[in-house]
Amino acid sequence: MVMPLQLVGYNGEGYTDDRVFICKSHHPIQVGRIVFNATKSIVCIRNPLDVLPSLAALLNTYSHGNKTDFELHSEYPEFWTWFVKKQTRQMKRFWTTLLKECHEDKKNPLYIVRYEDLVLKPKEAYRGLFSFILEEKDLTGTNAERRIDQMVAMGAKATVTYNLKATTGKFNMHEQKYSPQLRQFVQDELADFIYYFGYAKVDDESPTGFFDFGDHLPDRLAKYNGFKIDTQAALDEVCEDGYIAKNVYTANTNGFPLFDPEDDRENILFPAVTHAAKNLGLIKPQKSP
Repeated sequence: MVMPLQLVGYNGEGYTDDRVFICKSHHPIQVGRIVFNATKSIVCIRNPLDVLPSLAALLNTYSHGNKTDFELHSEYPEFWTWFVKKQTRQMKRFWTTLLKECHEDKKNPLYIVRYEDLVLKPKEAYRGLFSFILEEKDLTGTNAERRIDQMVAMGAKATVTYNLKATTGKFNMHEQKYSPQLRQFVQDELADFIYYFGYAKVDDESPTGFFDFGDHLPDRLAKYNGFKIDTQAALDEVCEDGYIAKNVYTANTNGFPLFDPEDDRENILFPAVTHAAKNLGLIKPQKSP
């Protein structure tokens, strides 16, 4: 997927040397597996109910901007259930690993930015992000501030480099694709992280309260929006006078694959292959996850 992104304007995609300032990685999930060292880490998160359909579409179209010609949840329900459960567990594993290595093991200061905040309050979100990158808390009068203002003034078109899906920039648009049982599985499996990232419905004022737990367990409620506290601590750390990076985080060395070895490509692409076979008049595959 590197070349398609380079062709639409992501010129630094796939590079990890001095030609780029920021290196992209899916670490600790091993995709691409280009090994590089980092002194700071940034991660962008999004409501899991929106992430899972997006990933399924990417895998079945090999495109970041297209959607499938079929509905995975209704036309391939067995695949959809398998996929959601599989990737929900992987998401839990991802966050458990990354937060441990950055917060407990202190391998890197970690700045967490939510996709929803980039949409709802882009200026505030980008100012925090660039303060972390440039190690400057006050961006007043800087070129960074000027460019942020220019980009925010452009609106959604500022970040468009390829055709976007109709659901881009919108929240919780895929909820109807989950059965009550499947939605509950996601909520139960990721409960601690749903609170930590502010996706639990704690009050009626938050636009990101996508998961309603009803009564809140005290230990979970204590974690609510905890990412904001940890992100501010990371920002404070890198903006201290005389800050020098103490640790180097080596990406793509220790991690885990997006799919386990037993989950072969035939399973991952079952809907796409079956759909193509039907349209081409071929014998459709009989195997389903």
